Amino acid sequence: MTNIASILDWKTRLGIVAAAILATTMICLTFQDRDAHNKATSSSTKSNRNRLSEDVIQLSLARRAAERGDSETALQHVDQVTQIQPDSIPANLMKAELLFRLFRTDEMRPALENILRQDPEHFEAHANMAFALQYSGELDEAKKHVDWCLLRRHDFLPVLRMRAEILRDQGDSVRALAEVRSILEIYSHDIATHLLEAEILVYQRDFEAAYLSLQPLSEASHQSPRLAALMAQICQLLGKEAEAIQFRAVLDKQKQEKPNQ
Repeated sequence: MTNIASILDWKTRLGIVAAAILATTMICLTFQDRDAHNKATSSSTKSNRNRLSEDVIQLSLARRAAERGDSETALQHVDQVTQIQPDSIPANLMKAELLFRLFRTDEMRPALENILRQDPEHFEAHANMAFALQYSGELDEAKKHVDWCLLRRHDFLPVLRMRAEILRDQGDSVRALAEVRSILEIYSHDIATHLLEAEILVYQRDFEAAYLSLQPLSEASHQSPRLAALMAQICQLLGKEAEAIQFRAVLDKQKQEKPNQ
């Protein structure tokens, strides 16, 4: 069985936004791949067995490439499956995830619409569709999928955070901040939510509060480019030039070590 902790560990290292959603997706795919394999071994038609086995292999290769951070190669493997089986739910779900990583959010929607046409109750497809719509600027449509997800899993962190982001993007920073702080009451150690809180405070021009909210996390800036960049910005706005230089140096080092990030 897929180890949830190991998925989240490499997701954290890669700095992917939708960590928990992809973890859920990968677990889902593991069981669906196993189902496909079982179908292949029980099929009476040799060509069907070979085709299903090949699909399992291609999706497995795609997962391994994704774990290495090679989303382009992973997508090529997934496309080999969807060219033959355009309605494959595991392949379409993984394709949407990979397109999200590649910042090709507009291309996610056909794959997710395909899944939802077959299975209107597919949680991961609704969650990913919310991400796709949010990043495409269709906030009202994104919120419909967010609400759908939270009715079924009220404490699902990535979607809770997305609801706050949508409020922020709609210009309602007061409600967005209230949402974030309610999330932190449950997930007090979630760095991404702390970063969102600080970003909203910067938007409200409460730079000192933003600085104080992130100061306890400053040691983690060596692992988080987003945190280093935000701390550098906030320090600059507060006139803390020496600290701003330190965080910019951390950010520059990260860019040198991972130029494609």
